[in-house]
Amino acid sequence: MIITSGSALAADDNSNLDRFEVSAEEITVDDTNVLHASGNVVLTDERTEIRLDKAKISFEDGKTIIDALAAK
Repeated sequence: MIITSGSALAADDNSNLDRFEVSAEEITVDDTNVLHASGNVVLTDERTEIRLDKAKISFEDGKTIIDALAAK
């Protein structure tokens, strides 16, 4: 899945990433557990908004892992 210039719910119905809404210039999903976003990335859930330049989101051992380069 590749989504550009817009918002998307991460990955598919079987994913554990769907709690985040991801908005970015480019979004790619490598498989059901790894999402890459770049360019004005905004991650949101019910109570939080995080702004980044790049983000990699994965789900391992029951935890959501966000590897990120912070926005300036």
